Amino acid sequence: MPSRRQFLGATATAAAVGGAGCLGDLDAGDGSEPTTLDAGERARGEADPIDTERAVDDPDLEYVESNDTVRYPEEMSGETVVEYGTIDIGEFLRLEAETAAELAVNTTFQPPLPDREYIEVATVREDGSTRVVVQWITALDGSDEVVGEPDIGLATLVDELPRTIAATAEFAGETATHEFPVFARHVAGDAGW
Repeated sequence: MPSRRQFLGATATAAAVGGAGCLGDLDAGDGSEPTTLDAGERARGEADPIDTERAVDDPDLEYVESNDTVRYPEEMSGETVVEYGTIDIGEFLRLEAETAAELAVNTTFQPPLPDREYIEVATVREDGSTRVVVQWITALDGSDEVVGEPDIGLATLVDELPRTIAATAEFAGETATHEFPVFARHVAGDAGW
């Protein structure tokens, strides 16, 4: 099991796959000409906003009211805690809200997005704000020939992704709600990543 530090770090960052020059067509859905989304570009989700909640119930975590922090096992040796770490309760709840938003996007579709090839979902921090980004990946071989794409069209993905997710996280009686915009991003790259 990863340490809490690894978990918190993983929810705060996302790996991006390098872009190449492949195009995807987006049907605007209003009879107008489809627009193109170049690899590396993104489009905001167009479906209605959604709300989600996440209640954290983990016996390894402890709310320390005297300094408004959460104490967590930072380093483990087998099943034994070697060192504890702390994180501000506000930051902890924000990270948990990010996780809730990512999980909500994952389950918006059937089958869920993580169960599909060439789709990655992550929370990404850019310009001081956090977004949920669904990467629609065009896999290319060494000759830049397309060797794989998701089983859901890019236009359908954009149409069905919520525009925004309001995620509420709760731990030890403390709650926080954060709103995250949702984007689809077209990525093209080497199929051997």
